[in-house]
Amino acid sequence: MLESEGRRIMDKLKEIGGLKSIGRGWQEGETRLPCAVVQMSGERAAIFSDDREYLTEVTAYVRLYAQNAGELESLGKLIREKMTEMKYQ
Repeated sequence: MLESEGRRIMDKLKEIGGLKSIGRGWQEGETRLPCAVVQMSGERAAIFSDDREYLTEVTAYVRLYAQNAGELESLGKLIREKMTEMKYQ
């Protein structure tokens, strides 16, 4: 689940204009800024009923790297909005 959820997050972040690079980790060589790095850190069963898992809690980190504070603020706001659209808190 973590792998597919990470891809889903990256696909949504690609909709944000202004991000020049989106990946799973820091890219070797010259990374184009601003960039977002998506890391999935874990998942756990949040609700069980009748011996079945009904809700899974997933933890994701989205790190934003930019050249200045203005880019961080404006793109950070757009990333938070995208994550909220996907029901992340």
